[in-house]
Amino acid sequence: MRRLWLLLGTVLTLTACSTKMTYHFLDWAIEWRLDDYVTLNDAQERQFDKALQSFLVWHRKQELPRYSADLKSLRTALQQGTLTPEFLSNFTDQARQHWLRIFSKTFDDIVPLVASFDAQQVAQIKQQLSKDQQKLHKRYQHKTPEQLIGDADERLQDTLEDWIGRLTVPQQQLVHSYNQQRLQVIRLWLDYRDEWYAQFVDTLDNRHDQSQLRTRLKSLLTTPEQLRSPAFQQQLNANSKRLGQMLVQVAKEMTAKQRQHIQRKLDELISDLDDLSGVTG
Repeated sequence: MRRLWLLLGTVLTLTACSTKMTYHFLDWAIEWRLDDYVTLNDAQERQFDKALQSFLVWHRKQELPRYSADLKSLRTALQQGTLTPEFLSNFTDQARQHWLRIFSKTFDDIVPLVASFDAQQVAQIKQQLSKDQQKLHKRYQHKTPEQLIGDADERLQDTLEDWIGRLTVPQQQLVHSYNQQRLQVIRLWLDYRDEWYAQFVDTLDNRHDQSQLRTRLKSLLTTPEQLRSPAFQQQLNANSKRLGQMLVQVAKEMTAKQRQHIQRKLDELISDLDDLSGVTG
């Protein structure tokens, strides 16, 4: 069910060119993705649909204005040249707060649904999650450090180019330098995911104790970092600091065309979010 809550949070990363269309079909997309993990019976389907519709109404009115405000602050920082690693760290913290509010809003509706799963449904969830884990291990565990850096370069460059347009050579070098210096945490990350998966499966197996179910789900979904080893967390913190520094340098290197690109993208996204939430002016 962690995937379900993550799906509810996908609106945090909508892109400007498709925000409205994506949001209007979000209920269908969530239900379609949920079907990959568990097939609900009729009663559960009605229960889930009711909770989902209530969530979307709340999210549209209460949360989208928050996302718009965050993006406006980012736009201002870029326009005024005041973007700093500290700003980006605070921006990330705000995103976590958005996630926690989503969790808080949906938790009381989802826990009874999870508690109602029968043995066949739990087996279906386990099977799909196990496939996910196997795919990740197969994808990463045998790659060399050079291959991992190459993959990271491609992913990060694609993300940045979506926001600012084609990267210049100096910007590409900044990305590559960051990935070269970034501490490799793939093995620790896979171990962490394995531990999370094992504890989630155990929680599902003991789902009929709703008090325990609530406690364990809340821990797994809101503070999963507790399962990280100290070494893993330390390396994540170091990488996060380096990432913020690199992004600020990339922003300083933006061309006039790139500044226009991200300005236009932010303006469109903010406008869409304001329209969806009913905010005017």
